[in-house]
Amino acid sequence: MTKLNKRQREFAIQYVKTGNATESAKSAGYKDKTAYSVGNRLLKNVEVKSYINSLQRDSFKRDIMTAEEALSTLSHIARGDVMTTQFVSGPLGTDEVQVPPTFAERNSALKEILKRIPYMTQEDKLKLLGMQQKQSEKDVDIAIKKRKLEILNGANDENIDQVSKLLDKVDEIYTNK
Repeated sequence: MTKLNKRQREFAIQYVKTGNATESAKSAGYKDKTAYSVGNRLLKNVEVKSYINSLQRDSFKRDIMTAEEALSTLSHIARGDVMTTQFVSGPLGTDEVQVPPTFAERNSALKEILKRIPYMTQEDKLKLLGMQQKQSEKDVDIAIKKRKLEILNGANDENIDQVSKLLDKVDEIYTNK
């Protein structure tokens, strides 16, 4: 393999980053006027092409998540271990609240995991999904009760009744679903 010059190496590096031959040629120091044709010519150069492929392979190995990492992340979501921040407006202003994944998110993660576990029977998978749903409903109940306490502890006498009525309506809506 012929050794690449500095501009050819820089072109390859920029091309892996951007995917744009013209811009990569400009970044590598080629003139704006000729960047388009130089970029196309360099992409046809066997040595440059080989160097681009090796850079992409290295980048792929470094950047792409392994199957184990993906399953681990899905497991954390399915268990509800991952928390997200949500902003909730209430009678006392806006609060930042850490919430676990929704039932739909947890269920979706669990389904993705189950697709990758071939030795489980359909019956076992359905049992696991049912257990997941019960746990998720309990988590929602706990989160609502916790939020009620937080709001009531921060409320003054003047608006406790208003907040209490509002929370009762939220409970009523939730329990009717």
